[in-house]
Amino acid sequence: MKTRTLLAATLAATLALAGCSKNDEPDEPTRAAVNIRTSIGGTTDAGSFGSRAAIGADGSGNFEAGDVLGLYATAGTTAKLANSAYTVGSTALWWDELSMTDPVAFAAYYPKAEAITDPAATIFNAATATNKDLLLATPVTASKGEDVALAFRHAMHRLTVNLSTDIDGWNLATAQVSLAGMNASATVNITAGTVTPGKADATDGDYGTKTGASTTFVVAPQKVTADADWIQITMDGKQYVYKVPASITLPGGGTAPLTALESGKTLTLNLALTRSSVTLTCGDIAAWDTQATIDGEINIGGGDIDMTAMDAAGVKAAIDTAIAAGITEFKLTGPIANLGIKEDYTLSTSNPFYDTGVTKVDLSGVTGWQTVAYSNFPDVTSSVAGLPAYTFYGCAALTEVVLPAEVKAIGAGAFTSCTSLSTINLKDVTHIGKQAFGFCEALTVVDLSAVINLYMEAFQGTGLTALSLPEALAISGGLTANNFSSHTGSFGDCESLVSVNAPKLTSTGYKSFSGCSVLTALTLSALTEINDQAFYSCKKLTTENEGFGFAKKVTTVGEDAFGYCTGLTNPELPKATLINSRAFTGCTAMESLKLPEATKFGNYIVNRCKSLTRIEATAFGAFTDNSGDLSLNVMAVFGNQGNTGDPFDAANCALVLNADKNTGGTGSPTVNGTTWANATWKSITNP
Repeated sequence: MKTRTLLAATLAATLALAGCSKNDEPDEPTRAAVNIRTSIGGTTDAGSFGSRAAIGADGSGNFEAGDVLGLYATAGTTAKLANSAYTVGSTALWWDELSMTDPVAFAAYYPKAEAITDPAATIFNAATATNKDLLLATPVTASKGEDVALAFRHAMHRLTVNLSTDIDGWNLATAQVSLAGMNASATVNITAGTVTPGKADATDGDYGTKTGASTTFVVAPQKVTADADWIQITMDGKQYVYKVPASITLPGGGTAPLTALESGKTLTLNLALTRSSVTLTCGDIAAWDTQATIDGEINIGGGDIDMTAMDAAGVKAAIDTAIAAGITEFKLTGPIANLGIKEDYTLSTSNPFYDTGVTKVDLSGVTGWQTVAYSNFPDVTSSVAGLPAYTFYGCAALTEVVLPAEVKAIGAGAFTSCTSLSTINLKDVTHIGKQAFGFCEALTVVDLSAVINLYMEAFQGTGLTALSLPEALAISGGLTANNFSSHTGSFGDCESLVSVNAPKLTSTGYKSFSGCSVLTALTLSALTEINDQAFYSCKKLTTENEGFGFAKKVTTVGEDAFGYCTGLTNPELPKATLINSRAFTGCTAMESLKLPEATKFGNYIVNRCKSLTRIEATAFGAFTDNSGDLSLNVMAVFGNQGNTGDPFDAANCALVLNADKNTGGTGSPTVNGTTWANATWKSITNP
């Protein structure tokens, strides 16, 4: 076996392939030869797995003269070559035997088999094959005058077992290693250059037993089940069994679930043996090493899918095939419409990536972005192009998505329950739909600098820690009185969110920060309206150190707006004229409340505020209910609702009113002794 540096050999033809005699051939100068170049990216050591010419120690190289490839060529729908023997260095192939006008699709594999019944579904048994390291070429299309560059990848999986021990007297050179419960066969699509894992049965055969401290098996790609028997080691008369681990250590650190042995990749198991157990000390999984070809082109991944000439069914089939082969990273190109996303929640489980183990998707080459659905409520429509609703719904293993600048909107539920998602570029996005990133717990940092509009539950339950919305004009869109009780706002239940900066926002939207239990810093300089339950249960929100400064321009406070904000002590709303029902309910640490401009009130505004001892409501004129119709004397503005918790007690609270509310004054209602607004107070004074 020779070794050499990687070159893409140009295999010029001198003899005709398809049995043409010398008398049949036109004069040589008039014929156009098919120029085929080959390369091998990352294979196993030739010394272990049969003859392979020009393979370096790193596992990459090229074929040598005499190697025989199985070659397929199709012009349009006409098969020109079918499992034809192409001998490197001697076979000649001419364009006039294929097509002088139409593009020709080429596919190839190595080593060549005697007979192939169905090139789209050939069963390859890695346990019984003479040459187990099957090589598949990435299909290419070329026309007369163009080179045919065939880059071969490795269809099987390489599994290496390295043994170590600290037991005196053990000679690991005599250790016997075998595999338990492993699939032996896989279905190979030669024309597509893909592999589908097979299903083990009694006729599969096995991979045999190997001896030594370091052994390597070439096995069929397949899914594995955690805790199933896997590696069997016989040493010193005793058999040890190592079971499939739940996770592995990745190159560079970090762990990931072990769910499959992937096509074209290698898994190295470093096992430490003791007399009673087998311990995994390190497990690394990585693509086999590859070297560049002379023209710089090499394609190993089955996750690269060009959707341009495919329909939705074809794209889904390609994705399914890749996932079945253990591929988790994808790069899509072509029109987004060909992905076939259904923007109806009831049909979302049929979307191509739904509930799969996909970990990374690059959409930077996708084109033709269309307007998307922001919400499943009929009153919310869309006019912005972007990622369709429910595209990655339920992809719990997804960690990263790359979007092009053309994506301006994220559809409803696009990433709902993508609990591992931590990286996505949203710097060009202006609109984010309902529950688009709902429950993306690993999402802690995201660029929302261009966002104008966010719909309800857009980031519900995410891990965001700081929020900057310099251009946002509206949040929690679609949340109305009709659906308020069963939904939450754009950032509801973000329990790690500490700070919010939204300088253009004039209204909080319903329940926008409800349940943000560690929220402490708010920069909302244009805010004039705090909607219902906007800051409900924001327990760390305080009035200390200008912490309540965001409310300086607020004129309207919604129902339960600050409900159970147990960190508030002395809130002041200098411009607020309307305080709706239960605005400060359950604010148990609140000691004083200043409302110098308020004239309209709902019921129970300080319900269960047990520590409240001073209220200043010093506006001039009539005080009424929030509609302006009822006097406070027939309401329960300062009453308690229900029987739970320590109540607010007006008898322990000093009240400060404008002098026009004194007995006989022009304001209303007026004071009667220490009674006012249907409550009896500790004291009633004027400023």
